[in-house]
Amino acid sequence: MLKKVGIATEISKVSDESYFRDHVASGQYDLALYSWPASAFPATDARPIYAKPVPAADGSLSVQQNYTRVGTDQIDQLFDQALTTLDEDEQRGLLRKADSRIWAAAGSIPLYQRPQLTAVRKNLANIGAFGFQTPVYEDMGFLKKS
Repeated sequence: MLKKVGIATEISKVSDESYFRDHVASGQYDLALYSWPASAFPATDARPIYAKPVPAADGSLSVQQNYTRVGTDQIDQLFDQALTTLDEDEQRGLLRKADSRIWAAAGSIPLYQRPQLTAVRKNLANIGAFGFQTPVYEDMGFLKKS
């Protein structure tokens, strides 16, 4: 499929056991398929995925979970501001700005929406696969017995 848009690829098979550790985490790839789980707390959970890599004390590069090794000071600052505000609207605005900067840097391109499977009891309401929605926890709960 990539050939149709002018991108040449050469597939390298690696063992399942070493794929993430020896290739993705170490940065030994040009294109890799992997996904991070989504969370209802992007200000804290997504920051290490997009944080700008920094030199470690031993001279190596500390990437946290940013295996693309693409990041900017501005993205880090927006996440840091979002982490410290108690105003939810302000936090969402800061995260939207960070999101636009992340897309501009294009270190990672999602190729598909992650499936989300849930299993709950029949008497639970307003819980399940949320997709791109933010769960409203105070609306979740057990149904009254009739």
